[in-house]
Amino acid sequence: MLRPSARTQQEKNALAKEGIVFLFTLFLVSGGLYLVLSPLEIHMQTLETNHVRGMLNSVGVVSRDAELPHQFSVNEKLIEISPLCSGFVEMVLLIGAIAATRNVSWKKRALGIIAGVLALYVLNLFRIVITILQLVHTNLAFAEFTHDILFRVGLILGFAIIYGAWSRTATDGFLEKSTKGVH
Repeated sequence: MLRPSARTQQEKNALAKEGIVFLFTLFLVSGGLYLVLSPLEIHMQTLETNHVRGMLNSVGVVSRDAELPHQFSVNEKLIEISPLCSGFVEMVLLIGAIAATRNVSWKKRALGIIAGVLALYVLNLFRIVITILQLVHTNLAFAEFTHDILFRVGLILGFAIIYGAWSRTATDGFLEKSTKGVH
């Protein structure tokens, strides 16, 4: 006996097809963006380094220049904002996921990409600062453990929350209502 909420095989096939198109578009857009933008990743690392150093200085942690523009030292400990720490891959994936969401207008997708990338960037800055503060004020083993947790969980969870929040607001009319009359 079929439940009233049970999906037909045709509906399941349509959902599977939509999922495949989403994943294909996600990988195509993200892969293309990564290939095109990856030469700029070092500039993003340098920008993040400057922002992180400013945030550290604002809480009284003094940093010194190091050999490379994406390195600095704090309490004689060398800090490097590596490509994996930059959040670049997660930002590219976020752009790909938003672009792959087909039931939303391009205007809402563009707003989501801008807001989402900025939010992920700020989240990542705080993640890096917290990790460095842990490194400065605790032992190395604890700092490495929290770095590993904050690094993976923080960026992945941030990506998921930002995409989920955007998807919810973009599809329930929130963005449409807030931009009504604005062209």
